[in-house]
Amino acid sequence: MSNTVNIGLFLDSRRELVKKGAGVFGVKVDLRYMGRRWQFATPFTMTQAEWDNLENRKIRSDALKEKKLQLEEYKVKAQNIIDSLHPFNFSRFKELLSGKGAFSKPENRDVYRLFDERIAETMNPRTATAYQSAKRALQKYSPKLYLEDVVPLFLQRFETYMENTGHTRTSVGIYLRALRSILNQAIEDGLMRREDYPFGRRKYRIPAPAQAKIALSPEHIKHILDYEPQSMEEQQAKDIWVFSYFCGGMNINDICRLRRENVENDRIVFYRHKTRNTTGRNSLPVCNLLQPEVRMIINRLNVGEGYLFPVLQIGMPPQRQAQVIQQFTKTTNKYLKRIGQKLGIPRLTTQTARHSFATTLMNHGAPLAFISKSMGHSTTKTTEIYLGSFSMNEAAQYGAMLKAL
Repeated sequence: MSNTVNIGLFLDSRRELVKKGAGVFGVKVDLRYMGRRWQFATPFTMTQAEWDNLENRKIRSDALKEKKLQLEEYKVKAQNIIDSLHPFNFSRFKELLSGKGAFSKPENRDVYRLFDERIAETMNPRTATAYQSAKRALQKYSPKLYLEDVVPLFLQRFETYMENTGHTRTSVGIYLRALRSILNQAIEDGLMRREDYPFGRRKYRIPAPAQAKIALSPEHIKHILDYEPQSMEEQQAKDIWVFSYFCGGMNINDICRLRRENVENDRIVFYRHKTRNTTGRNSLPVCNLLQPEVRMIINRLNVGEGYLFPVLQIGMPPQRQAQVIQQFTKTTNKYLKRIGQKLGIPRLTTQTARHSFATTLMNHGAPLAFISKSMGHSTTKTTEIYLGSFSMNEAAQYGAMLKAL
């Protein structure tokens, strides 16, 4: 006797649901296991003609298309629950499928409650805003959402819905990466099985937006390096851009957090703030050769024992730090835009420095491993993290490429 659970859906045409309309019947589940058979109702109803038309590849009715998708999603959800029960138990299965019981109580399985918890514990205002935006987008599509509802088909339908309502692939990606983070935490907390994870190979892949090519041309980079600032604000904005460009495209968040002790003779060594919580004790430092242009900026700042750039203050709470850096980034980009307008550069922001660093070295033949190491990418190996993995002569040679425009 097979211990495989077989499940199917059928239209119970024996019993007309008069309250639903003439000729309307209920869709039921047909489940068989170990010689036993169970049949029970689902929330779906339709006519015999609609049921017969489900197999048609070219369904013209949008309403019927939607019903078909809902039935497919329902069956996928049922199969996921079956796979999670070892051994299979019919009563438990029906309880989970109907949304009753501890497995799907709001306090345990509600995706939006998990979003609220993440938002409350997030210190960075921008990150909290991103989670809040993702939650709102999902709620607009699905007012109620439990962990077991988040299957590949649901994600694909959400993506389609978002694109049909005018959202870009970039926005969809941001929202779904936030949801993916919530699910990852749910797995760690024992609320979700790893095998039920809907993201990944042969499941659902978050759409990757076409990356805008924002690396500047060699001519534009030279114009920036030669530019004489017209005010203190422009000087500071230029310093940030040049500092980032010559320091591996360093993120402005990391630049603001640099302290005097990060400067070690002929190099700058630091840990990326973005990945400090994901790498834990295995976190590896980013190390960049101290170029003359960067040394000039540091000398001009005349730094004491505090931060290199006068943005943060010692003892400032983490949440306040995030707010100050966010405002500083906005102000810096404001003056970079002014500089760009004077130089005829359409888009000049702090982000262009990072892209320009990578593209310039790549175009001059620098090894990808060196570029990745300099930018602090998490995929680099330990031996590629330190500047010592390449000779100092090589590092100086690659640094000179940034000026070979």
